[in-house]
Amino acid sequence: MIPCSYACVGQTARTPTSALEVLKVQLTKSDFLNSVVFIIFGMRVDSMELTSKKRAITDSASLLIDFQNCNSTNLPALNTLLVNLVNEIVPNAPNLGFSALLGPNGTCSVSAASSTESSDALALGLGIGLGVAFLLLILILLAVFLLWRKKNTFTVAALPEEVAWIYENFIKHPRSWEYSGTKTLGFYRRVLKGSMLTRLNAMIVPVLYDCEMELGAMIAICNPALVTNFINQWKILSERAQNKLFHASYNPEEIQRLHVLEFLHDRSHEFPWNKDIKSPIMLVAHGTDFSTAEKICETGFANLSLLDKGYFGKGIYVTTYFAYTLPYLLAHKRPAVLLSWAAIGSSYPVYELPTGPGSLLGTALKSASHYVVVTRNGLPVQSHPYDKKSCDEIVLGQEGQISPFCIIEVKGNSLHPKLIREWNRPLTVADLDRLANEKSIDVSASLG
Repeated sequence: MIPCSYACVGQTARTPTSALEVLKVQLTKSDFLNSVVFIIFGMRVDSMELTSKKRAITDSASLLIDFQNCNSTNLPALNTLLVNLVNEIVPNAPNLGFSALLGPNGTCSVSAASSTESSDALALGLGIGLGVAFLLLILILLAVFLLWRKKNTFTVAALPEEVAWIYENFIKHPRSWEYSGTKTLGFYRRVLKGSMLTRLNAMIVPVLYDCEMELGAMIAICNPALVTNFINQWKILSERAQNKLFHASYNPEEIQRLHVLEFLHDRSHEFPWNKDIKSPIMLVAHGTDFSTAEKICETGFANLSLLDKGYFGKGIYVTTYFAYTLPYLLAHKRPAVLLSWAAIGSSYPVYELPTGPGSLLGTALKSASHYVVVTRNGLPVQSHPYDKKSCDEIVLGQEGQISPFCIIEVKGNSLHPKLIREWNRPLTVADLDRLANEKSIDVSASLG
């Protein structure tokens, strides 16, 4: 304990004003009072000591002023002292708090204790409270974000592994993929070599049946929005596959229709993953030019169904035979085939010619999709058994039923005249009408 080194020692404060002056002298010297007893109203000083200099006042720093022979008449003088202390010793003794009590045996006691530590404690408590509140807010926002992410995160876990693997490559190795530069296209990756190219080539073998075209660059595509829509649509079709209300309705005695369904069953099982799922996922092709393929990857296939009436029903036309797309490649400087996954659901078997009895030209689909077995010239096959040159066309009713995953460029110099003649067929209504007039027969165009 350091003895008081200023004017407070041995002084008698006979009035509140003199007591105030003693305190002001002491505090302006940057010392601070620990416990002080003043003589007020004729009483002598008992003790006065200091504990440190130039430091913040804490609860341990207190001023005790005892009044002997005190009664209630002295309390106004005490109140005056308290007011003066609070108002005038602010610069060096901030946040002082005082209380006056009428003690036993006729004594008055005034306690002046610093509230700085209490204020610090209050500030600390307030800071901690705000910190906790902020942390809780962060945790709540994090929880909301995680719930939103769980709901919206791009995932392909529901798909068969053979179908999902390209998309999983994007999820696991995003740095290997390039952003398209638009919000809708998603990401792409050139498949040039390695295990990815080997696996892709093995997967598309059934589609490349009897294909003599020379393939160029392969570009893997992942548009999370289109993939998510496709998965959701496929789940719906899988559930409906167990409900006969959603099955395609037709006369089971129509043998031709049964033959079409048998062809569809066999073709779908050439893709091994379809053996273990309720609703088939077909690997399909669409012939076009490279820029159009990119646009489809950006916005989907929706606008394709608006191009014409649709010879086998109104919808999106694709095929599971790569070579069948050849007529759509001839007019383009940079021909390309877009490979996609198609969820066909319960498919309605079609064998009607588009210009004959029962034609489905431009009509609404009778089921989730239409399936047609066609010859290379685009005619629905009218006889059974089907030969090895038979192909197919699939008509999809909803954009969500199809998701592109790869663009394959076709080398134009591989489209030689013999190949063109072999796969040539009418592509427009005008071509169809002209051919019908020339041969006086009902004919069919191909991919709408």
